[in-house]
Formats: sequence, structure tokens, C-alpha cells
Amino acid sequence: MQQVPYGSVDRDKPLIRVPFTRLAVITVCLPLLGLIACVVLALLYHYNDATYTHCQVPNYLPSISAAISLTPERYIWRFSIGLHSAPRFLVAAAYLSFYRGRFSRRLKEQLLSGITFLLALSENVGLLLLTYVSSTETYSKCLFGLKP
Repeated sequence: MQQVPYGSVDRDKPLIRVPFTRLAVITVCLPLLGLIACVVLALLYHYNDATYTHCQVPNYLPSISAAISLTPERYIWRFSIGLHSAPRFLVAAAYLSFYRGRFSRRLKEQLLSGITFLLALSENVGLLLLTYVSSTETYSKCLFGLKP
């Protein structure tokens, strides 16, 4: 192991470089691949549960909500959305840093960049809450006043 003094130039070099386009493509493909995996697993292992309707209409493919609500598939979906949200938080912070540096003297643009950052954060947090807080897991207990 090579020892490097604390104040060296090597300390400020990037640890890893990932092109932005590659990061964007991977980030966009995560939910798509998770959804495809959930639909395939639902068709292979839970076909009757995934395609069932209360009005007895024959379905050949499950709906998205049916495909991601079954037991192993819901964890695949949550994992893919969790991995998808991390780069989105990083991109929101990078845009805030870029806009703050670009419009450092203009108060109006500084305010708009802060609002844009807060809206991006709220969108990402909303996506995570919508994914991880399931109404089907806690609905029956809360309906009857029981503690979960």
C-alpha cells in the first residue's frame, strides 16, 4: 500500500469517473428492467393471482400494479426504484451547484434554482414514499383500528 501525504495533489483527483450519459441511461433503465422482471416473474410463478379480476374477465398479461404487488416482485420493484432514486438526488444536487455558480449575482435566478432543487427533492421523495409505503400491506389493520 502506498502512503501519500495528506496535502498532496493526488488527494483532489476524482476517485471514479462515470460519463453522464452512461449514468443517465443506467438510471432510466433501472425501473424498466425491474418492471420487466416483475411481469415475467408474475407470469411464470403467479399467473392466476396476477391476472385475476373481480369481474371474471380473462386477462393474459397482469396489470402493472398486480405485477409489482406480489411477494417477491414487490421487493424487486422497491430495490430498482431505490437504486433509481440515488442518482436522481445526485443530479438534483449537481444542477443546484451548477445554477448557483452560473447565476451567482442574480437573486431571482438564485431563488428559482433553489425552488427547482426543492421540487426535484419533493418529486424523488414522493416516488420513494409511493413505492415503499404500500396501502395493501397496512390497509386491513388500519381499517379495523388495529395497531400494525
